Amino acid sequence: MNTFTSIESIEPQDVYQTGNTPMRVHCNNFEDYVCKYNPNYSSADLLAREYLAASFLNIWELSPPVFDLIFIKREHLTPGLPIGAINYECPCFGSKFNREYRELDAFISQTTKSKFSHPQDFLKIAFFDIWVSNEDRHPGNYNLLIAVEDDKFVFKPIDHGASFHTGNQGRENYTLSYEESLLSSPLVKRLFNKSLLKNEGNLEVLRDTWYLCHVECGRRKEGLIANMPEEWLIPKVQLKDEIEKFMFSDEWFSECWDTFIEYLNITLNQ
Repeated sequence: MNTFTSIESIEPQDVYQTGNTPMRVHCNNFEDYVCKYNPNYSSADLLAREYLAASFLNIWELSPPVFDLIFIKREHLTPGLPIGAINYECPCFGSKFNREYRELDAFISQTTKSKFSHPQDFLKIAFFDIWVSNEDRHPGNYNLLIAVEDDKFVFKPIDHGASFHTGNQGRENYTLSYEESLLSSPLVKRLFNKSLLKNEGNLEVLRDTWYLCHVECGRRKEGLIANMPEEWLIPKVQLKDEIEKFMFSDEWFSECWDTFIEYLNITLNQ
């Protein structure tokens, strides 16, 4: 990750009224970032989850927005901003803002297979969320942006603070419920032919490909954790050990795959 610094005042309209009240920040590389920040001087667990999940998404070739570290200067927060406390000494997790991106909800009526360059990414994201135990992407809150590339739509997954069961990677893992999964979305039937999703050969190709992503994330997790900024105060050895036990066994991958198939069949048979 690169590191940048705010250079302009942050106004009330730059604050997103969602759970963590992220802010849009203009930085010294002349780009805007949507920044999540650490509110206190304890470990920045939320930022660590955002960073690690986004890094895994890149390994899965699922292309979240570009992310960097952002320092917000105290003098750039205008009085009366609807936010809580901020640890200014701790770099934020910043996702590069692109005004051309749109939320999936706004594109629901246009969402068909022919509109997407890689519609199968919807299934890959659904499996990824089961695998990483992301509790906050479902039909009520897609957390997916839509980019246009070569006149086709591309999914851009965002907001991964609820990964690892919202920071419970030190406890026993369990799969998401059907309602917590993208597979419960009516978009599954709109994006895919039922026969394609029932084809065992096609499904085995997906399984084998995704397993390689699982293995590669396991291989690279230690380096990713080591690269977290020291200001986040993350106990890196402990996190590595917890994540290893939480999600990097073949048994866990198989359980996730069985859950994926179960939930897919529920939707297809409705």
